[in-house]
Amino acid sequence: MIDALGREIRYLRLSVTERCNLNCMYCSPAKDDPAALLTPHEIGEAVGAFVRLGVDKVRITGGEPLCRQDLADIIRRLSAIPGIGDLPMTTNAVGLDVRIRELVKAGISRFNISLDTLDRERYREITRVDGLQSVLRAVDIALSLGVNVKLNAVLIRGVNDGDVSGFMDYVMEHPVEVRFIELMPIGAFGEDNQDKVVRQDEILAAYPGLSPVGTASGGVARVYAAPGMKGSIGFISPVSHKFCSTCNRVRLTADGRVRPCLGDNGEVDIRPYLGDEAALLAAIRDAVYRKPQGHHFESGFSSSRDMQHIGG
Repeated sequence: MIDALGREIRYLRLSVTERCNLNCMYCSPAKDDPAALLTPHEIGEAVGAFVRLGVDKVRITGGEPLCRQDLADIIRRLSAIPGIGDLPMTTNAVGLDVRIRELVKAGISRFNISLDTLDRERYREITRVDGLQSVLRAVDIALSLGVNVKLNAVLIRGVNDGDVSGFMDYVMEHPVEVRFIELMPIGAFGEDNQDKVVRQDEILAAYPGLSPVGTASGGVARVYAAPGMKGSIGFISPVSHKFCSTCNRVRLTADGRVRPCLGDNGEVDIRPYLGDEAALLAAIRDAVYRKPQGHHFESGFSSSRDMQHIGG
């Protein structure tokens, strides 16, 4: 599936819910309208159409996917679709420790865990939940099962920028990739606090022992390591180091809208076309064709929906 600029779209980020079990300082949890959510059957039909058009990687996101009690059913349906070669999930991992074996058995290939600090008190301040120990247990269980884990940390100046050293220590002893993600101007917090952005160049200057080892996630993450490090450090910097020219992804929201670009408000509702394969494929092609050349973060872009509505 090719967009208007010749980019091959092979990666779908699938949001299954807008709800979350945390109440983070930079994100207000949404409440689903159950009637608006795609059902497991509808999700399977929609994703199947994307796969027939060339998508081979589907990432389950939210909100927090663990808030859906039928999550394992959704995963089983997706893992049964021929052509999906990679089925990871992004999660805050609070409560994952008691469900991880079921989800891996259902078909999840790996986990990206949103974790902004390794300090228990700071975690509680950021999320308003005392859940760090549950998250770390989930990481340990995943690794014991041979499942790949990446930790995603959004650094915010004056909040958790002092936690970089803790993450550096963690990857010295654990075979995980910690990825520092640039704070994006989405939602009230991101739009109003761009002075709190911590750039990757600052971290690299503070840790000169890090050396580049390549890129990952289709060129999105720049990955570094140091001698003796069991894991690695990655940087995803969509504002200061744009990767729009090679972007290969689109999003499907929990209420059935295709959003070709996170930094553009264009969306196409595909729910009316479910049950009509030809119309559904045409609607998806149309949405992908509308994918813009690049995001508008640097030009005062204001998102029509927060991240929990769009999907992480």
